[in-house]
Amino acid sequence: MIKIYKSKALILLIILMLTSFALSGCSLIGGNDGHSENAILIGVFEPMSGEAESDAVDEIRGIELANELFPEVLGKPVELEYQDNKSTIAGAETAAVNLAKAGASVSIGSYSSIYSIAAGSIFKEAKLPVITATATNPLVTSGNEYYFRACFTDTYQGTTMAKYAFENLGARKALVIYNQDDDFGATVGDIFASKLKDLLKLENKTTPQAVVTAAALQAEKPAVVTIRYTTEQEDISSLLSTVNANDPDVIFLPASLEESKNIIAKIREIGFDGIFLGTTTWEDPSLISSLGEYAEGVVFPALYDQTVIYNDLGNKFVEAYQAKYGDSGEIPNSAALGFDAYLLAINAIYKAGTSVDGEAIRNALFETQEYYGVTGSITFMWSNDPVKSVVLRTVKDGAVVYCDTMMPTFREVN
Repeated sequence: MIKIYKSKALILLIILMLTSFALSGCSLIGGNDGHSENAILIGVFEPMSGEAESDAVDEIRGIELANELFPEVLGKPVELEYQDNKSTIAGAETAAVNLAKAGASVSIGSYSSIYSIAAGSIFKEAKLPVITATATNPLVTSGNEYYFRACFTDTYQGTTMAKYAFENLGARKALVIYNQDDDFGATVGDIFASKLKDLLKLENKTTPQAVVTAAALQAEKPAVVTIRYTTEQEDISSLLSTVNANDPDVIFLPASLEESKNIIAKIREIGFDGIFLGTTTWEDPSLISSLGEYAEGVVFPALYDQTVIYNDLGNKFVEAYQAKYGDSGEIPNSAALGFDAYLLAINAIYKAGTSVDGEAIRNALFETQEYYGVTGSITFMWSNDPVKSVVLRTVKDGAVVYCDTMMPTFREVN
């Protein structure tokens, strides 16, 4: 009887101890919420449920792989603090608050610009630096010195393609065609036109002979012509007559994939054999399956191309990704950018020499120059939108292949 009594007493004591831990918010594993006591936390601010859940999977894979390969900084373990923004604006705000309370040094995310924008002011107020891997909307970082990005912006594509058309293709006449109801297309299209005009203007200033040539071209027809259409506009015959009238070297088409395929087919049918330039929206297998030979020669930017290896890290990433996920196919852009976002985070913590001073980490991010991740060179130069190399891809012999790498910077014209 005595042995039974002692056993019951021991069980009761254990229950009381466990209850005490639970009420005090402590964890038996060590550290808050299961993290090691001296761990440096990097937040994973992603939609892990809701309508965007499946889209964020690859980005999270990239973050987790980087954490496995580079699990320490400043001599301490780096652990991931997951907060599900639930694919909603309210969820994004709650997740941002929770990351700040958890003591994250840097956060990564979110997939989809809208959730990043929704949480931006909370991260800023908390002085918690955030790096979005794939949110390309310029509004994510606009006016927020604590929000950075590993990818290039939507507008950056216009600059890149203008430089490529001018310098690599020798284009001196271009058509820009976009849907005026599409903010993305209108913005990128206008930037392309503006940058190409700047390059032509600069050429005219520096090359006397070009002044005569450009003047002659301008007298006959503009060097850069913009054509706008509307969503309801089904008949694009007016576009076709403009193509014939201007005889462009290139056509820049920052439109949706479906609209682009329709316009390319119609313009190819009237005999245009010049080069179509597009945006990242063209990176879809249906471009070739729908257009067939009409897709030959099109050029568009990509966020990542695993055949372009900048250093040993690039090889290490490809090998580790394929080994971990058993995928020998093409690695998703978002996985590579999630990987780079993590590397930027721990590099900034290392450079700042602290994991608790958000302002110092932010400053270290601002000072990042020519940091080579797996997606190329990344430089912030006191801007939270990176100047980075852009991979261009083209359709050749019915397949999408690497075309060129551009660094879209050039001297502005006053």
